[in-house]
Amino acid sequence: MYYLRFIVFLGTVLCGFSSKAQQTYPEMAIRLDTLKNLQDGPLNIFMTEADQIWGTDNSMPDSILWKWEMQRERANCPKLPDALYILTRRQHDTLTVSLLRRCNPLLDLDKEINLSYLIDSLKKWTKENVPGSAIPRITINYPYCINNKVIKVPLEFYLMPIKNKNLTFYDNRLNQMPLFISYEKTRIAEFSNAHLYFSKQKYSSPDSIGLNIKIIENGAFHQNKIIKNVCYKDEYKIGDTFSVSSKLYRIDSIDHNWQYAYLHRLKDSLQPIQLSPNSLKILAPYFKNPSNQLVVDFWGTWCNPCIEKLPALKALHNQTRDKFNFLSICVDKPERTDKAKDIFLKNKIEWPQVFADMSKYKNTIIGELDITHYPTYMIINKKGEIIFSGYGTDGFNTLQELILSK
Repeated sequence: MYYLRFIVFLGTVLCGFSSKAQQTYPEMAIRLDTLKNLQDGPLNIFMTEADQIWGTDNSMPDSILWKWEMQRERANCPKLPDALYILTRRQHDTLTVSLLRRCNPLLDLDKEINLSYLIDSLKKWTKENVPGSAIPRITINYPYCINNKVIKVPLEFYLMPIKNKNLTFYDNRLNQMPLFISYEKTRIAEFSNAHLYFSKQKYSSPDSIGLNIKIIENGAFHQNKIIKNVCYKDEYKIGDTFSVSSKLYRIDSIDHNWQYAYLHRLKDSLQPIQLSPNSLKILAPYFKNPSNQLVVDFWGTWCNPCIEKLPALKALHNQTRDKFNFLSICVDKPERTDKAKDIFLKNKIEWPQVFADMSKYKNTIIGELDITHYPTYMIINKKGEIIFSGYGTDGFNTLQELILSK
């Protein structure tokens, strides 16, 4: 078993390859719509902070004043509000969620917002089953400090007084009357057999900065993988290439009002996704059998799913060792090299292992390949072309299918 520190300067992230696809069709516009309910999109949900709590200890509070801090740097704009304050009040069997002027004196609210819910209903609701119209999208003009000036910008968010199985408050009283928030500007577009979700959490100009695009096709979200020379992503950016219905497109821009996104259909051919010469030089010694293909496993001692998958990876290696070379790259802290060795010895792993210092991400092969999910599996040929990349259980299943079919 071998350990090697990758100390090389690498270029751009591999999936930034859209320029290699040739534009062949005129620009097209797709209409963007607001989400009709919470289930329509992959909204990020966050916890708010309780500023004041009124009520008896260890029981459901009578009222809570929640604080949602919007921007931390306000030194050059002293008259900005320090946060947005939301009041939740319990009255008999009803809970009211309110955005009030008296709680937000520095916020010029056009109108106060009051949302009422039956407490019995809230106890049953989650993001997955809440009725579509129950949690409305709220838009207010919120003052930001931009270039030392106070500028009001439309702020879109959802206030959710419902349970969240993944998030709990340290104070049990808050869990009895919770409030979560999603503060993304979001739009959805139907496109072919897919839906494109455009979202942006923080204000910045132009809109392309901080804009994320997720794609769901045939009922499943795109995930980070490379197959048939196409790079799929969890999140796309303006300028990225994506594939829908086996056709290639480039995301060009989004208009200022978030009413349309503009795309180009591209020529249906891409150059192979290629490693840099430096990375290929590092991997070259591990191409040993005639197939000239290398299966690379990216893992870490801190990654339980990576370790749990080692027996299955070992079985796959035993079936295909005459056709494929295997290499594991442990992405970890230097002091954990002995632990990595012990894990390989315990599992009787026979193929080589090298080490990549996780603290030097940008200057390693990990940074070039933009590895952010573990375990990640790749097939790379001797020319440095990435035949396949995928992660997790789905990635392993696809890897297994590909190499067993050879």
